[in-house]
Amino acid sequence: AGYSVRCQDLNFEALNLDCKYLGVSVMTFCFSEATKIAQEAKSKGVITIAGGIHAYIDPESLQNAGFDYIIIGDGEKPIVNLIKALETNQPHPRVTTNFEKDINVIPFPDFEWVDWNHYVPRAMSMSTSRDCAFKCSFCCRASRTWRSRSAENIIEEIKMRPHQGKTIEIVDDCFTLSKKRILELRDLIKKENLNVPLSLMNGVRIDSLDHEVLHALMDIKVMNINIAVESAAPDVLAFTNKRITIEQVEDCIGLLKDHGYNKHGRMTIYMIVGLPLDTLEKSLYSIQWAKKQKVLSAWCLATPFPKTPMFDWVNENATWLIDPKDYANYAGTYSKLNVMFETKDFTKAERLLAIEKAKRIGK
Repeated sequence: AGYSVRCQDLNFEALNLDCKYLGVSVMTFCFSEATKIAQEAKSKGVITIAGGIHAYIDPESLQNAGFDYIIIGDGEKPIVNLIKALETNQPHPRVTTNFEKDINVIPFPDFEWVDWNHYVPRAMSMSTSRDCAFKCSFCCRASRTWRSRSAENIIEEIKMRPHQGKTIEIVDDCFTLSKKRILELRDLIKKENLNVPLSLMNGVRIDSLDHEVLHALMDIKVMNINIAVESAAPDVLAFTNKRITIEQVEDCIGLLKDHGYNKHGRMTIYMIVGLPLDTLEKSLYSIQWAKKQKVLSAWCLATPFPKTPMFDWVNENATWLIDPKDYANYAGTYSKLNVMFETKDFTKAERLLAIEKAKRIGK
Protein backbone atom coordinates (compact mmCIF):
# COMPACT_ATOMS: atom_id res chain seq x y z
CA ALA A 1 0.00 0.00 0.00
CA GLY A 2 3.03 2.26 -0.23
CA TYR A 3 4.02 2.36 3.44
CA SER A 4 7.51 1.53 4.69
CA VAL A 5 7.33 -1.60 6.83
CA ARG A 6 9.82 -3.30 9.13
CA CYS A 7 9.14 -6.62 10.88
CA GLN A 8 10.77 -7.84 14.09
CA ASP A 9 11.09 -11.17 15.86
CA LEU A 10 11.79 -10.24 19.48
CA ASN A 11 13.29 -13.66 20.17
CA PHE A 12 16.38 -12.40 18.36
CA GLU A 13 16.42 -8.62 18.52
CA ALA A 14 15.60 -5.75 20.85
CA LEU A 15 12.36 -3.86 20.35
CA ASN A 16 12.83 -0.98 17.94
CA LEU A 17 10.27 1.80 18.36
CA ASP A 18 11.57 4.06 15.63
CA CYS A 19 8.17 3.98 13.93
CA LYS A 20 4.85 5.76 13.81
CA TYR A 21 2.66 2.67 14.12
CA LEU A 22 3.39 -0.61 15.88
CA GLY A 23 1.42 -3.80 15.20
CA VAL A 24 1.70 -6.67 17.70
CA SER A 25 0.40 -10.20 17.12
CA VAL A 26 -0.80 -11.39 20.53
CA MET A 27 -1.25 -14.99 21.59
CA THR A 28 -2.92 -15.36 24.98
CA PHE A 29 0.08 -16.78 26.79
CA CYS A 30 2.15 -13.81 25.51
CA PHE A 31 -0.29 -11.23 26.89
CA SER A 32 2.12 -9.99 29.58
CA GLU A 33 4.89 -9.37 27.05
CA ALA A 34 2.45 -7.63 24.71
CA THR A 35 1.35 -5.34 27.54
CA LYS A 36 4.93 -4.29 28.22
CA ILE A 37 5.49 -3.58 24.53
CA ALA A 38 2.31 -1.48 24.33
CA GLN A 39 3.23 0.54 27.38
CA GLU A 40 6.77 1.21 26.15
CA ALA A 41 5.45 2.24 22.73
CA LYS A 42 2.84 4.51 24.30
CA SER A 43 5.52 6.30 26.33
CA LYS A 44 7.21 7.21 23.04
CA GLY A 45 4.04 8.35 21.30
CA VAL A 46 3.80 5.34 18.97
CA ILE A 47 0.28 4.29 17.92
CA THR A 48 -0.26 0.62 18.79
CA ILE A 49 -2.40 -1.98 17.00
CA ALA A 50 -3.08 -5.46 18.42
CA GLY A 51 -4.03 -8.54 16.44
CA GLY A 52 -3.68 -12.29 16.88
CA ILE A 53 -6.02 -14.78 18.54
CA HIS A 54 -6.14 -12.89 21.84
CA ALA A 55 -7.81 -9.98 20.06
CA TYR A 56 -10.77 -12.33 19.63
CA ILE A 57 -10.54 -13.95 23.06
CA ASP A 58 -10.50 -10.74 25.11
CA PRO A 59 -10.28 -7.46 23.16
CA GLU A 60 -11.16 -5.48 26.29
CA SER A 61 -8.00 -6.71 28.03
CA LEU A 62 -5.93 -5.35 25.13
CA GLN A 63 -7.68 -2.01 25.35
CA ASN A 64 -6.96 -1.92 29.08
CA ALA A 65 -3.34 -2.85 28.37
CA GLY A 66 -2.97 0.35 26.37
CA PHE A 67 -3.39 -0.73 22.76
CA ASP A 68 -4.94 2.04 20.69
CA TYR A 69 -6.60 -0.19 18.09
CA ILE A 70 -7.53 -3.87 17.85
CA ILE A 71 -8.10 -5.99 14.74
CA ILE A 72 -9.99 -9.28 15.04
CA GLY A 73 -9.59 -11.80 12.23
CA ASP A 74 -7.74 -11.16 8.99
CA GLY A 75 -5.61 -8.05 9.43
CA GLU A 76 -4.12 -7.48 5.99
CA LYS A 77 -6.79 -5.09 4.70
CA PRO A 78 -7.98 -3.52 7.99
CA ILE A 79 -4.50 -2.36 9.01
CA VAL A 80 -4.10 -0.49 5.72
CA ASN A 81 -7.56 1.06 6.05
CA LEU A 82 -6.79 2.06 9.64
CA ILE A 83 -3.53 3.80 8.77
CA LYS A 84 -5.13 5.59 5.81
CA ALA A 85 -7.87 6.88 8.14
CA LEU A 86 -5.36 8.05 10.73
CA GLU A 87 -3.18 9.71 8.09
CA THR A 88 -6.16 11.71 6.81
CA ASN A 89 -7.65 12.43 10.25
CA GLN A 90 -10.74 10.36 9.54
CA PRO A 91 -12.65 8.65 12.38
CA HIS A 92 -12.02 4.93 12.80
CA PRO A 93 -13.51 2.41 15.28
CA ARG A 94 -11.19 1.21 17.99
CA VAL A 95 -12.05 -2.44 17.35
CA THR A 96 -12.38 -3.85 13.82
CA THR A 97 -13.49 -7.35 12.79
CA ASN A 98 -12.75 -8.73 9.33
CA PHE A 99 -12.92 -12.17 7.72
CA GLU A 100 -12.13 -12.38 4.03
CA LYS A 101 -14.44 -14.76 2.17
CA ASP A 102 -11.85 -15.33 -0.57
CA ILE A 103 -8.38 -15.59 0.96
CA ASN A 104 -6.83 -16.04 -2.49
CA VAL A 105 -6.94 -12.24 -2.75
CA ILE A 106 -4.70 -11.78 0.30
CA PRO A 107 -1.13 -10.85 -0.75
CA PHE A 108 1.69 -13.30 -0.06
CA PRO A 109 3.83 -12.56 3.02
CA ASP A 110 7.16 -10.80 2.51
CA PHE A 111 10.07 -12.71 4.06
CA GLU A 112 12.89 -10.43 2.92
CA TRP A 113 13.44 -9.23 6.52
CA VAL A 114 14.01 -12.76 7.86
CA ASP A 115 17.47 -14.02 8.80
CA TRP A 116 16.88 -17.73 8.29
CA ASN A 117 20.00 -18.64 10.28
CA HIS A 118 18.03 -17.87 13.44
CA TYR A 119 15.66 -20.77 12.85
CA VAL A 120 16.39 -24.47 13.37
CA PRO A 121 15.53 -26.63 11.58
CA ARG A 122 15.81 -24.65 8.38
CA ALA A 123 12.11 -24.34 7.70
CA MET A 124 9.67 -21.64 6.71
CA SER A 125 6.01 -21.59 7.62
CA MET A 126 3.15 -21.34 5.18
CA SER A 127 -0.61 -21.05 5.60
CA THR A 128 -2.80 -22.59 2.90
CA SER A 129 -6.13 -22.15 4.67
CA ARG A 130 -7.58 -20.27 7.61
CA ASP A 131 -9.77 -21.32 10.50
CA CYS A 132 -11.57 -24.62 10.95
CA ALA A 133 -15.02 -26.04 10.26
CA PHE A 134 -15.07 -28.16 13.41
CA LYS A 135 -15.99 -27.33 17.00
CA CYS A 136 -13.55 -28.99 19.37
CA SER A 137 -14.54 -28.12 22.92
CA PHE A 138 -11.08 -26.89 23.95
CA CYS A 139 -10.35 -24.76 20.88
CA CYS A 140 -10.92 -21.01 20.60
CA ARG A 141 -11.54 -20.01 17.02
CA ALA A 142 -12.60 -16.60 15.79
CA SER A 143 -14.31 -18.09 12.74
CA ARG A 144 -15.95 -21.48 12.28
CA THR A 145 -15.79 -21.29 8.50
CA TRP A 146 -12.89 -23.09 6.83
CA ARG A 147 -11.49 -20.79 4.17
CA SER A 148 -9.14 -22.39 1.68
CA ARG A 149 -6.66 -21.08 -0.83
CA SER A 150 -6.76 -22.75 -4.22
CA ALA A 151 -4.06 -25.21 -5.25
CA GLU A 152 -2.99 -22.75 -7.99
CA ASN A 153 -2.61 -19.93 -5.46
CA ILE A 154 -0.52 -22.14 -3.16
CA ILE A 155 1.78 -23.18 -6.00
CA GLU A 156 2.23 -19.54 -7.02
CA GLU A 157 3.49 -18.69 -3.52
CA ILE A 158 5.77 -21.74 -3.31
CA LYS A 159 7.41 -20.75 -6.60
CA MET A 160 8.21 -17.23 -5.35
CA ARG A 161 9.52 -18.39 -1.96
CA PRO A 162 13.30 -18.41 -1.24
CA HIS A 163 12.93 -22.05 -0.18
CA GLN A 164 16.22 -23.57 -1.34
CA GLY A 165 17.36 -26.07 1.28
CA LYS A 166 14.31 -25.45 3.49
CA THR A 167 11.24 -27.42 4.43
CA ILE A 168 7.90 -25.65 4.13
CA GLU A 169 6.03 -26.06 7.41
CA ILE A 170 2.28 -26.04 6.80
CA VAL A 171 0.64 -24.28 9.77
CA ASP A 172 -3.02 -24.78 8.86
CA ASP A 173 -5.55 -26.03 11.38
CA CYS A 174 -7.25 -28.11 8.66
CA PHE A 175 -4.87 -28.81 5.77
CA THR A 176 -6.39 -32.18 4.83
CA LEU A 177 -10.06 -31.19 4.93
CA SER A 178 -10.42 -31.16 1.12
CA LYS A 179 -9.26 -34.31 -0.64
CA LYS A 180 -9.87 -32.63 -4.00
CA ARG A 181 -7.46 -29.80 -3.14
CA ILE A 182 -4.73 -32.21 -2.03
CA LEU A 183 -4.96 -34.14 -5.30
CA GLU A 184 -4.89 -30.90 -7.29
CA LEU A 185 -1.87 -29.72 -5.30
CA ARG A 186 -0.09 -33.03 -6.00
CA ASP A 187 -0.75 -32.74 -9.73
CA LEU A 188 0.49 -29.12 -9.90
CA ILE A 189 3.65 -29.84 -7.89
CA LYS A 190 4.47 -32.64 -10.33
CA LYS A 191 3.64 -30.48 -13.33
CA GLU A 192 5.87 -27.63 -12.11
CA ASN A 193 8.58 -30.12 -11.08
CA LEU A 194 8.87 -28.49 -7.64
CA ASN A 195 11.28 -30.19 -5.27
CA VAL A 196 10.18 -28.75 -1.93
CA PRO A 197 9.72 -31.01 1.12
CA LEU A 198 6.63 -30.24 3.21
CA SER A 199 5.88 -30.88 6.86
CA LEU A 200 2.46 -31.22 8.50
CA MET A 201 3.05 -30.37 12.14
CA ASN A 202 -0.67 -29.69 12.49
CA GLY A 203 -3.87 -29.59 10.47
CA VAL A 204 -4.45 -33.30 9.86
CA ARG A 205 -7.96 -34.61 10.45
CA ILE A 206 -7.74 -38.30 11.31
CA ASP A 207 -10.98 -39.02 9.47
CA SER A 208 -9.72 -37.29 6.32
CA LEU A 209 -6.85 -39.70 5.63
CA ASP A 210 -7.20 -42.65 3.28
CA HIS A 211 -4.82 -44.54 0.96
CA GLU A 212 -5.36 -42.12 -1.93
CA VAL A 213 -4.70 -39.02 0.21
CA LEU A 214 -1.61 -40.56 1.80
CA HIS A 215 -0.26 -41.61 -1.61
CA ALA A 216 -0.68 -37.99 -2.73
CA LEU A 217 1.04 -36.65 0.40
CA MET A 218 3.95 -39.02 -0.17
CA ASP A 219 4.13 -37.88 -3.81
CA ILE A 220 4.52 -34.24 -2.75
CA LYS A 221 7.22 -35.12 -0.21
CA VAL A 222 5.35 -34.60 3.03
CA MET A 223 8.16 -35.55 5.40
CA ASN A 224 6.17 -35.91 8.61
CA ILE A 225 2.57 -35.95 9.76
CA ASN A 226 1.37 -35.20 13.27
CA ILE A 227 -2.12 -36.13 14.41
CA ALA A 228 -4.11 -34.83 17.38
CA VAL A 229 -5.63 -37.60 19.47
CA GLU A 230 -5.98 -35.83 22.87
CA SER A 231 -7.05 -38.85 24.95
CA ALA A 232 -7.49 -42.62 24.62
CA ALA A 233 -10.30 -42.65 27.20
CA PRO A 234 -13.53 -42.85 25.16
CA ASP A 235 -15.61 -40.50 27.35
CA VAL A 236 -12.84 -37.88 27.53
CA LEU A 237 -12.32 -38.07 23.77
CA ALA A 238 -16.07 -37.76 23.20
CA PHE A 239 -16.19 -34.58 25.32
CA THR A 240 -13.64 -32.93 23.03
CA ASN A 241 -16.27 -33.04 20.26
CA LYS A 242 -13.60 -34.02 17.73
CA ARG A 243 -16.14 -36.48 16.31
CA ILE A 244 -13.65 -39.33 16.16
CA THR A 245 -13.29 -42.60 18.06
CA ILE A 246 -10.19 -44.28 19.43
CA GLU A 247 -10.82 -47.11 16.92
CA GLN A 248 -10.58 -44.58 14.08
CA VAL A 249 -7.37 -43.24 15.60
CA GLU A 250 -5.80 -46.71 15.74
CA ASP A 251 -6.83 -47.41 12.14
CA CYS A 252 -5.29 -44.09 11.09
CA ILE A 253 -2.00 -44.81 12.88
CA GLY A 254 -1.87 -48.18 11.14
CA LEU A 255 -2.53 -46.52 7.79
CA LEU A 256 0.25 -43.99 8.37
CA LYS A 257 2.66 -46.76 9.30
CA ASP A 258 1.73 -48.63 6.11
CA HIS A 259 2.77 -45.53 4.16
CA GLY A 260 6.17 -45.22 5.82
CA TYR A 261 5.41 -42.77 8.61
CA ASN A 262 6.53 -45.20 11.30
CA LYS A 263 10.19 -44.12 11.13
CA HIS A 264 11.52 -42.01 14.01
CA GLY A 265 10.30 -38.45 13.90
CA ARG A 266 7.97 -38.91 10.93
CA MET A 267 4.77 -39.23 12.96
CA THR A 268 3.83 -37.75 16.34
CA ILE A 269 0.57 -38.03 18.23
CA TYR A 270 -0.58 -35.06 20.31
CA MET A 271 -2.11 -35.82 23.72
CA ILE A 272 -3.62 -33.75 26.55
CA VAL A 273 -3.65 -34.51 30.28
CA GLY A 274 -6.53 -33.13 32.33
CA LEU A 275 -9.36 -32.55 29.88
CA PRO A 276 -12.92 -32.51 31.28
CA LEU A 277 -13.93 -35.95 32.66
CA ASP A 278 -10.27 -37.00 32.84
CA THR A 279 -8.86 -38.71 35.93
CA LEU A 280 -5.47 -40.03 36.95
CA GLU A 281 -6.55 -43.55 36.02
CA LYS A 282 -7.73 -42.44 32.56
CA SER A 283 -4.55 -40.45 31.94
CA LEU A 284 -2.39 -43.43 32.91
CA TYR A 285 -4.47 -45.53 30.52
CA SER A 286 -3.84 -42.97 27.74
CA ILE A 287 -0.12 -43.05 28.51
CA GLN A 288 0.00 -46.82 28.20
CA TRP A 289 -2.11 -46.68 25.05
CA ALA A 290 0.28 -44.15 23.47
CA LYS A 291 3.25 -46.29 24.44
CA LYS A 292 1.74 -49.29 22.65
CA GLN A 293 1.44 -47.32 19.41
CA LYS A 294 5.26 -47.20 19.19
CA VAL A 295 5.35 -43.68 17.79
CA LEU A 296 6.47 -40.35 19.23
CA SER A 297 3.95 -38.60 21.47
CA ALA A 298 3.82 -34.99 22.63
CA TRP A 299 1.92 -34.11 25.81
CA CYS A 300 0.55 -30.96 27.38
CA LEU A 301 -1.73 -29.95 30.23
CA ALA A 302 -5.30 -28.95 29.48
CA THR A 303 -5.68 -25.18 29.06
CA PRO A 304 -9.24 -23.81 29.22
CA PHE A 305 -9.29 -20.77 26.93
CA PRO A 306 -12.11 -18.23 27.21
CA LYS A 307 -14.96 -18.52 24.71
CA THR A 308 -14.72 -22.31 24.61
CA PRO A 309 -17.06 -25.03 25.96
CA MET A 310 -14.15 -26.31 28.04
CA PHE A 311 -13.81 -22.93 29.77
CA ASP A 312 -17.52 -22.99 30.60
CA TRP A 313 -17.21 -26.56 31.90
CA VAL A 314 -14.36 -25.57 34.23
CA ASN A 315 -16.41 -22.67 35.57
CA GLU A 316 -19.27 -25.02 36.41
CA ASN A 317 -17.50 -28.24 37.44
CA ALA A 318 -13.98 -27.50 38.62
CA THR A 319 -11.91 -25.26 40.87
CA TRP A 320 -9.69 -22.61 39.30
CA LEU A 321 -6.16 -22.60 40.72
CA ILE A 322 -5.36 -19.33 38.99
CA ASP A 323 -7.31 -16.21 38.18
CA PRO A 324 -8.75 -17.04 34.71
CA LYS A 325 -7.87 -13.50 33.68
CA ASP A 326 -4.21 -14.06 34.59
CA TYR A 327 -3.11 -14.80 31.05
CA ALA A 328 0.55 -15.17 32.02
CA ASN A 329 -0.42 -18.58 33.40
CA TYR A 330 -1.95 -19.81 30.14
CA ALA A 331 1.08 -21.89 29.24
CA GLY A 332 0.03 -25.51 29.80
CA THR A 333 -0.12 -25.94 26.03
CA TYR A 334 3.58 -25.19 25.80
CA SER A 335 6.60 -25.93 27.95
CA LYS A 336 5.47 -24.53 31.31
CA LEU A 337 3.82 -27.15 33.52
CA ASN A 338 1.12 -25.04 35.08
CA VAL A 339 -2.03 -26.70 36.40
CA MET A 340 -4.78 -24.13 35.94
CA PHE A 341 -7.66 -26.03 37.55
CA GLU A 342 -8.48 -29.24 39.37
CA THR A 343 -11.49 -31.43 40.12
CA LYS A 344 -12.27 -33.70 43.05
CA ASP A 345 -11.63 -36.63 40.68
CA PHE A 346 -8.31 -35.29 39.37
CA THR A 347 -6.27 -33.13 41.72
CA LYS A 348 -3.36 -30.84 40.92
CA ALA A 349 -0.85 -33.32 42.35
CA GLU A 350 -2.31 -36.13 40.26
CA ARG A 351 -2.23 -34.01 37.10
CA LEU A 352 1.45 -33.18 37.64
CA LEU A 353 2.21 -36.85 38.28
CA ALA A 354 0.45 -37.83 35.05
CA ILE A 355 2.13 -35.21 32.87
CA GLU A 356 5.58 -36.13 34.20
CA LYS A 357 4.96 -39.79 33.38
CA ALA A 358 3.59 -38.85 29.98
CA LYS A 359 6.56 -36.70 29.03
CA ARG A 360 8.93 -39.58 29.92
CA ILE A 361 7.26 -41.97 27.49
CA GLY A 362 6.91 -39.23 24.86
CA LYS A 363 10.66 -38.89 24.39
